[in-house]
Amino acid sequence: MNAWPYGAPERQAPNYRDDVVVWTAERLETGEQFSMVAKATYPLATGTPLHAEVPRRVLDEGITREAFIDAWRGFLLPTDVLCSWGHHAPALLFGEGGTLPDDRLDIRSVSRLAARGKVGTIEEHGEVVNASGASSLVGYGRAARRLALLTGITRHLQTLRR
Repeated sequence: MNAWPYGAPERQAPNYRDDVVVWTAERLETGEQFSMVAKATYPLATGTPLHAEVPRRVLDEGITREAFIDAWRGFLLPTDVLCSWGHHAPALLFGEGGTLPDDRLDIRSVSRLAARGKVGTIEEHGEVVNASGASSLVGYGRAARRLALLTGITRHLQTLRR
């Protein structure tokens, strides 16, 4: 996402808000993938390219917000269950007008239940459950890497219920 650091003066201005700039998804049953870069709606935070692990040029050349929202809506199926690591990214997308499936799972919360305690970051927990190489995503930077972890952790959780 495009986000100014907490405490930065820009964060207090009405024309500087967080917004989704990279969105990736994988349908676990079929392997279908979605990965897009959208232009920031608000001024791009100076740290966003480094944090997102996406070159500034790629972020600047992203598709429009409307085209991104339409493409995401076109990818979704009525049977999809959105799995995420926490609620922030889905809430941000929804706040921008993005569609979310009715069924959603916070995999971080499910992982905490399965572990009976804290699980740390997605990177830390992915290492614990050996999820680091779980997906061969084509995508962009940090979002693709974290989605590979999320799919690996989700697949690990599926094995626990068998």
